[in-house]
Amino acid sequence: KIHSLMDTFLVLILILVLIVIVGVIPMIMSLLNLDAILVVYKYIGGFAFLFMVLLIVFYLVPSIKVSIKEIWVGTLFTTISFILIIFGINIYLKYANYSNIYGSFASIAVLLLTCDFFAKGLYLGFVINALRKM
Repeated sequence: KIHSLMDTFLVLILILVLIVIVGVIPMIMSLLNLDAILVVYKYIGGFAFLFMVLLIVFYLVPSIKVSIKEIWVGTLFTTISFILIIFGINIYLKYANYSNIYGSFASIAVLLLTCDFFAKGLYLGFVINALRKM
């Protein structure tokens, strides 16, 4: 019970830190007219936010006790793969003219394909962590 309680407090503290990283700091930077730094911070903050969320997932989901040293490589791989998937889908949606041919059903197919790529990236992250644990 104590271990579960500590995990809950860890998640709450990380959520508060992520809220500060993603929400409060950009607001302060925009008030100070630091737009050039804000653009760079959005990418670094987005990467850090995604990394931390995935780190929480990779830490809490396994049924065995894992340490951060064992899961950071899989988390980093999954974070980079998610970012590459997002960039790839954005490029595809920007240049593809699929809606004229297939209509609204094409957007459902693109959404399902994106979810499939995300699931494969997450799965590969878990596989990398499992192989590192061996």
